[in-house]
Amino acid sequence: FPSHDTYPKRSPGSPVPPKLSSFCAELRNMSIWSCILLETSGICFDVPALTSLRDRTSSSVTRLANRLASEYSVTVSGLGSRESLSSTVTAILDKHNLWGANLEYTKKTREISIGKNNINLLLELLPPSDPDHTLLSLVREHTAQSKLLSTYIQPLLTNKRKGILHDGRAYPAWFPLPAYLGKAYRDWETDR
Repeated sequence: FPSHDTYPKRSPGSPVPPKLSSFCAELRNMSIWSCILLETSGICFDVPALTSLRDRTSSSVTRLANRLASEYSVTVSGLGSRESLSSTVTAILDKHNLWGANLEYTKKTREISIGKNNINLLLELLPPSDPDHTLLSLVREHTAQSKLLSTYIQPLLTNKRKGILHDGRAYPAWFPLPAYLGKAYRDWETDR
C-alpha cells in the first residue's frame, strides 16, 4: 500500500477523504491480517462433516436422477443426457407455445440452451400447478446439487489441489502451504 506521503495533502478543516477515513484504514488492516492468518494457518475443515455432506448430496442427486428417469423419462446425467434435456425443453416450448420468450441459444450450434437461464425463464412463465413446472423444478434442483457436489464438495475431499488442502486445512490458492507440495517446489526440483 502507498505510504501516507503519496496521498494528496488536505488543508486543515477540510473533510477527510473517504479513502483516508478511519473506517477504510481499519478495513485495510483487517484484510491484511486476515490474509496473513489465512496463509499461515489456513481454514480448518471438519472432514467428517464434509464427508457426510458429500454422501447426503450424492444421494440427493441420485434420487433426483432416478425420479426424473422413472416419472418423466428424462435422463439428466451421463450418456444421452444433453439430448434428453434438449428434447424435453423443446417439447415444453412447443406444448405451451413459448417460442417467443427471451430464450438463450448456444453460440456454436444456435440450438436452444438447456442452461439455468432458460430453465428459470420457463419456470417463471409456467404456472406452478403445471406438471412441466414440477419437471423443470426437479431438473433445476438436480443441476444445482450436481454442481455443488462436483465443483465444491468432492474436490475438497478427494483432489488435494497441489497442497491447497492438507491435513484437513485449506490454504489460499495464491500461497499453498506447505510449499513442498506446491508447483514452485516441483519446478525448483526439476530445474536442479
